[in-house]
Amino acid sequence: MQTSYTFTFQAGLIPGYIESIMTAFPMTLYLLGFSLLYGLVIGFVLALMQLRGGRVLAKVAHGYISLMRGIPSLVLIFLLFMGLPQLVPSLAKLPKSTFILVAMTLISSANLGEMMRASYLAVEHGQTEAALSVGMTERQALLRIVLPQAIAIAVPNLGNNIIGIFKETALAFSIGTMDLMGRATTISQSNYGATRLEVYVSVAIIYWAICLLLQLLSGIVERATSRGRALTA
Repeated sequence: MQTSYTFTFQAGLIPGYIESIMTAFPMTLYLLGFSLLYGLVIGFVLALMQLRGGRVLAKVAHGYISLMRGIPSLVLIFLLFMGLPQLVPSLAKLPKSTFILVAMTLISSANLGEMMRASYLAVEHGQTEAALSVGMTERQALLRIVLPQAIAIAVPNLGNNIIGIFKETALAFSIGTMDLMGRATTISQSNYGATRLEVYVSVAIIYWAICLLLQLLSGIVERATSRGRALTA
């Protein structure tokens, strides 16, 4: 016995759904912005530990990075959301978005730390030696010669990391945070899934459009830093 399916997709609903889902964009932007900010700070410390911290600190940083890169984001979110309140009951009063922010910061810091370390090492050591030979201090060589080049090298990877973090925010709905994906899920459930496909096509369009915008901005910054690097070469 064959089952027949009727295609009931209603494209006309998509503009309205996009407008409704976008009301949750501030939460997604909050998660992206602060997890990127905190991730950059912690990532910088991790890179410094590996480059200048000695053997023990380098191993600690490497172990942290390996752990965070080895745990799936969704698993880490559940571990923090369900585990931390059991260790410290007062944490159960925190907003759910806080657990998402912590999880995304931990994971992004590992990736960003590796990005910074690799970018620093990509700058030829001979340039530092040349700067020192003309009378610069080690600090001046770092700030004027090494860091500008390292930043230019890091820009493409930073853009990819930002896009990756943005897409990871879609996991926030898994513990009930009202981000873009959470809002889409709520809309879908409100009509008992009757227009579920239209809702998820709408949210897919939103993520795709924002990723295109981030790629465009990343490309502009990359071209600008590349020109600056060529002029100083």
